[in-house]
Amino acid sequence: VFGRGLRFDRAWSTAPVCSPARSSIIAGSYATTYGTDVHRQPINVPENEYFFPRQLRAAGYYTTNNSKTDYNSVQSSQAWDANGDSASWTNPNRNGRPFFSVFNSNATHTGRVRSWHLDGRRDFAAMGITPTLPPHVPDLPETNSDYAFHLEGVEDIDTWVGIHLDALEAAGVADETIVFVFSDHGGLLPRGKGFVFETGLRVPFGVYVPPRLRCLLPDDLARLVPGSGTDRLVGFVDLAATTLSLTGLRPPATMQGEAFLGEHARPPREYQFGFVANREAHFAPDRAVTDGRYKYIRRFIPHRHHGLRNFYQWGMPAWIAWDRYVYEGNPATANEIWLRPYTPGSAMTGAEMLFDITADPFELDDLSGDPAHAARLLEFRAQLAHHMRSTKDLGLFPPNMRDQYGGTPIHTWVRDTNYDVDRLIEAAELASLATPADAPMLLSYLNDSDVALKFWGAVGYATLASNGQISTNDLPSKLDTVLNNGNWAVGAAAAEALALGGKPSPAIDQQITRVLNNGNPYAYSALATLSRFPGPAAEITARSAPLVADAPTRNRSRAICINLGLWPAADLFPGQYNKGLDVNQDVREVGPLP
Repeated sequence: VFGRGLRFDRAWSTAPVCSPARSSIIAGSYATTYGTDVHRQPINVPENEYFFPRQLRAAGYYTTNNSKTDYNSVQSSQAWDANGDSASWTNPNRNGRPFFSVFNSNATHTGRVRSWHLDGRRDFAAMGITPTLPPHVPDLPETNSDYAFHLEGVEDIDTWVGIHLDALEAAGVADETIVFVFSDHGGLLPRGKGFVFETGLRVPFGVYVPPRLRCLLPDDLARLVPGSGTDRLVGFVDLAATTLSLTGLRPPATMQGEAFLGEHARPPREYQFGFVANREAHFAPDRAVTDGRYKYIRRFIPHRHHGLRNFYQWGMPAWIAWDRYVYEGNPATANEIWLRPYTPGSAMTGAEMLFDITADPFELDDLSGDPAHAARLLEFRAQLAHHMRSTKDLGLFPPNMRDQYGGTPIHTWVRDTNYDVDRLIEAAELASLATPADAPMLLSYLNDSDVALKFWGAVGYATLASNGQISTNDLPSKLDTVLNNGNWAVGAAAAEALALGGKPSPAIDQQITRVLNNGNPYAYSALATLSRFPGPAAEITARSAPLVADAPTRNRSRAICINLGLWPAADLFPGQYNKGLDVNQDVREVGPLP
């Protein structure tokens, strides 16, 4: 595909983790529009516009998916004629119909390297796999080994794609079949999957259009020599519109993606947008926009750094080793770049970041504070603000506010009630860049009847406190009120604001109680975050006896104790040694086509 087709060198997955990326593909719109941007939180969606293969099926195509879905929706769509491990265009009941078939491989999935330790792994260097680590990750044995393990999977993908191409040739349909090959998000190294850096959003993306169908290429792509690349901006949000356009179908007006091939192809994009909502239990919404040269990142809860644990990804030895490097090493002599993801306010965790991704592909040199780039910063900020409003971005509703409308999809509820999405976006924008002059508006949000606005009011005070811009005496009493009254997300944000602002005791006591309560799966995120701040950390340590007692039985308590230096990082996942051996010794077979 890459050798005989076209390579899109600036392709984005739209979201850097599988389910919201796939949600954007299947809807043909940004998952944030439907509130399906939270990884692994299925909610109600408007089915008639969410599943684009329904339109192909109605047009006579045989549609199959083998076999991963992960669309963050509770509905069981009629999008597929066949969906599962045996689904394929080769199924006999296709009966000669044109087909649209999706195949998924797990050869490079995180599960390939999620072994918790390195014992029993193959000698990749002896196999000729000797990766060179990028500068943003620590040069540790675990990181090198995980990367090599991943690259072994990349070789398996080459074999897997070859099997599919050979099957098309054998069936005599290769010269009339368009083939797309891509990864569903960025790379497997730490600070890749789950982050809106290029390492999380940018994906390998190739399209093979047979010679007899090259009339479906727009002029800028038709001029390219097969096997070459283009810097044209494309994203997963564009795949649905492009697929429909290739069949001659006009993408519906509800679709936000833009076709880049076929009868209804649009001119190249000027800007491309991406998003992320959460790292497992941690709600940490970020947005990104690029013009292909410069890249802007906006973090709406900037005091929550990038070292927040996702317990699935943290099963990778590389992430555990990075934790150990930070929490058990000597930060005074450590590599500053390798500490950045864990350091609030660093060049990798600011509220706004601007990078020249051509000169700085690993996004290490933040230009947002450079006067020479002030106009560009404002340009990208304005582009993102317009995009979020025009697409009705619902991703600023905390996760527990997404599915509480009596079964009505939040997308539909917002429109039926004329909910003021612009005001919600404005509140989050203000909270993430709050200054002391914004305190009256933040207080008005705290006093609002809308719990989503209450949440962002509390986040704004946490922003002020984390930047040392508010005194303890100026923290409003309303924070104490919402701490224990009502919505857990609002309470967690209030706890952060109080603890960071110099009133840690009641907030920490409340959060410890939530950590120990199995009924609040997200509520420990505030405490896990607070434990990285020098101010409240001593107070948390002094009150941590219940967490230490709970640590042998629960990883959320262990995680916080690790941050406090009370538990070794290597013991984040006790009892997984034999399972890790099985992973390390597994040599996956690349199976035949169903």
